[in-house]
Amino acid sequence: MYIQTLLKFIILAFLSTHNQVFAIEFKTEKEKGVWIKNFFKDQEFAPIEYPMDATKAEKAFARQILKDFINQNNIEHLEPIAIGKSIEDPAIAKFNTACPDKKPIDLHRKWISGSAEPSSIITEEDLEDAKGEFAFSINIYKCKKNIKIYHFNLFNTKDNKQEYVLYCEDYRTIRSMGKVRDINRQKEAFDIRGAYLHFDPNKCLYSDEIYTTHPFWGETVTGIFKYQGKYYIYSIEEGNSYENIKIEQVMKIKLAIQDNLSGYKNYIIKTKARQK
Repeated sequence: MYIQTLLKFIILAFLSTHNQVFAIEFKTEKEKGVWIKNFFKDQEFAPIEYPMDATKAEKAFARQILKDFINQNNIEHLEPIAIGKSIEDPAIAKFNTACPDKKPIDLHRKWISGSAEPSSIITEEDLEDAKGEFAFSINIYKCKKNIKIYHFNLFNTKDNKQEYVLYCEDYRTIRSMGKVRDINRQKEAFDIRGAYLHFDPNKCLYSDEIYTTHPFWGETVTGIFKYQGKYYIYSIEEGNSYENIKIEQVMKIKLAIQDNLSGYKNYIIKTKARQK
């Protein structure tokens, strides 16, 4: 299943030192909430930058959810049901049973060429055709380490249908534009760091990419939370902001929700970032 859209809320916030944030190790997801509240305490934010087509209701909701996330009001962090160092870890392997060799749950193939919707022209068989006519247009990604499994109402449906989502913090491109890439190569500044993949442990299908983290450098703090009855994915990422030809060191917080709309909508808020 292909994800139709993600509604994103983005905050850009001050990062005081490069490794200050991501040296922290969290034993639970709830601990991240405590850290978020303490880190953003006393931060001053600029007005939100709304998309041109944002409605009054969307603007009001953006203001409220951003405020509540920063202060951790009514935010319920979701704990994973399994944690492992790799796909071979017994805690993770028990979910990787449908096609463990051909289509492991930590593997994703993506159509990357053309403007047409992948779901309308690319089938599961096409994705398997690595040497066929689509070989140049299909990238392959695989998780290298540190995996979590979540089980929740990903699509926020009324029937509360539970879906399986895999998160890995080290998501690698192993084939790009038809060329094989070394999974152990050193990552570059704009490489994807982590990824959330939707999978069904009972079906032999490639996992579907839901959300990825793209810090300009460094790592990310990320997780899933419930707010007003709906689930959101968040990521706090190190990066740079370019304003008035000045490079400023910033931290981004992104909140993403799966809905039935088409396209992306972005809400941005910034603090006074420190010039590098």
